[in-house]
Amino acid sequence: MVLANVIGKPSSPIVMIDDDIVILPQARSQSAIDTLERDVLDNPRLLTGGIIKGSPDESSVETAIRRIGHLTHSKNYLLPSEMAMPVSGGFIALNNASSYLYPFPRWYNEDWTWLAQCQTQGYSVRVDRRVVAKQIFSQKKLGLAIIKREQEGELLFEALNWSIKNYSRAYVPRALKSRAYWEDVAREEVVYLNKIIEFVSGIEIRLSEARLKHPEHRTCIQQILQLLKRTKRYVASIAPKAMMRRYGRYLEAAKPWRSLIETVRQYETDLAVIGRKV
Repeated sequence: MVLANVIGKPSSPIVMIDDDIVILPQARSQSAIDTLERDVLDNPRLLTGGIIKGSPDESSVETAIRRIGHLTHSKNYLLPSEMAMPVSGGFIALNNASSYLYPFPRWYNEDWTWLAQCQTQGYSVRVDRRVVAKQIFSQKKLGLAIIKREQEGELLFEALNWSIKNYSRAYVPRALKSRAYWEDVAREEVVYLNKIIEFVSGIEIRLSEARLKHPEHRTCIQQILQLLKRTKRYVASIAPKAMMRRYGRYLEAAKPWRSLIETVRQYETDLAVIGRKV
């Protein structure tokens, strides 16, 4: 975003797209990028993006549930019916005026956290259904180290997201400074993981009582179950106070970030003046 402010004019559109996202052809003559750019030029307080087919924001835990459902032909009722945010950072458009607000945090779910944090400042997050893309599928490797990092990011994002959904915009900053609130969020994350473990345990028991054409499926599920149990123990050990302080440091970083963007914009303006003189 810093580079976009260096080379872009004031109120320029910024479009970010991951390397595993492919934009699908449109029936309309206008390109997908042009469509999103026009959206944010018409409304600088809009954060938008296209529909992405696939699972661009799926966590390792969600991947595990989906994988078990595929192996056992079970309904994945524990998977969310829709994304927590209508837009993915994998394909997002914004007016560079909004890049001034906050930096992207350095944790998993950084895109949704940034979007939600912008919502607290009155910005709108909305998908443009005229624009469609797909994610190039790649097999995700499940590992405890990755899941630990993801679950920390999930907790940080959910703390913000739940406060936005349950409190007034004016009360959100107060909630995020409440240790009791963070303890509630952390507790709910453990409850959710317990539900997943119970679901997977039930499947594993049923498989142990049945004759399987593919016994390796049960072995895979047993491995995933152990991984989920270790994940739950880790999440239960996370200190809510530490997460609260971590989020507080992120919000404190907004001031130097805004100073940096102001400096960059002034630099770009000075270069433009020099260019005209030359």
